[in-house]
Amino acid sequence: MESSPPSRDPAFTRRQLKIAARKEFNAAGYFATDTNKIARSAGYSAGTFYRHFKDKLELFIEVYRDWHWDQMQEIERALLLGGTVDEMSIRMADIILQFYSHWKTFRASARVLALSEPRASQFKSSRRAELVESINATRSRLNFPMLPIKDLVTFLIFIERLADAIIDGEYAQFGLGEEVAKEELKHLIRNFLAPPLG
Repeated sequence: MESSPPSRDPAFTRRQLKIAARKEFNAAGYFATDTNKIARSAGYSAGTFYRHFKDKLELFIEVYRDWHWDQMQEIERALLLGGTVDEMSIRMADIILQFYSHWKTFRASARVLALSEPRASQFKSSRRAELVESINATRSRLNFPMLPIKDLVTFLIFIERLADAIIDGEYAQFGLGEEVAKEELKHLIRNFLAPPLG
């Protein structure tokens, strides 16, 4: 293991711990790793870890926040490229599936924690509220009409459930190919993006 470059910059140390944690959480899962492993992977001691994070869950939530941010930034860039609604739907579906596929183990941990840990559940709720605002802001820049909160929340839940189901192979269990599953995701996104007629 290579140690991280020595630094007295707390922000640098925190970033290194988050980078190491992101890898650990996705490789082993939240429940199969610990703060010592994460600290060692980043080149630090356990004592250094606890100077920056209260516990493993606090760090996981920080990593989860970054994960959401990275995904939303990618989606927003893809949408602002313009094109037809079909083209935007394809780009958005591809990004979502890439994120969910690459971070499958991480996502599995996040889903369990959201049901079992109040702090993780609270973060998920607050993050969804932020996403609702972000989505409507992006729709406004695309000259799409604003949508009621209930429609946005429903869309987010459907997207999450459907993307997880695709990555977890639930369509394949019924003999349905990946393209069929992906087409369903694109269809859901397209119906959400398309401005109402008339």
